[in-house]
Amino acid sequence: MASTGTLLVRVFTSDAEIPAADAAVLITRQAPDGPEELLALRLTDERGLAGPLALDAPDAPDEFSDEPCPFAEANVTVDAPDFRRAVVLEVPIYPGVQTVQPIRLVPLEEFPVRRDETDVFAPPARYL
Repeated sequence: MASTGTLLVRVFTSDAEIPAADAAVLITRQAPDGPEELLALRLTDERGLAGPLALDAPDAPDEFSDEPCPFAEANVTVDAPDFRRAVVLEVPIYPGVQTVQPIRLVPLEEFPVRRDETDVFAPPARYL
């Protein structure tokens, strides 16, 4: 993997998309041999943004090729006080492209039974 792509994570709350400042954003990648590899750990700024982060991506095919553009994948986990943890799996990272991953945080109940609840978002099927 000689190319890079970038990932910008945008974290917000509510349908009004209020930025979530100081949320912990963990970027990982599944290593070929099994364990997850830590790529970055960032806090969101006052605009709810973490990044952009440069990540390895496979080389793009020749512009005249009929082959689909290859991509790498990263997993994004967001933690913030008083919100459920959010995990987005297999975010695509394309060579030479900035991927913007929006993540909506859901507030915990006023008196939660557990404070470590997690919302996991699996990727939809990709038709490239």
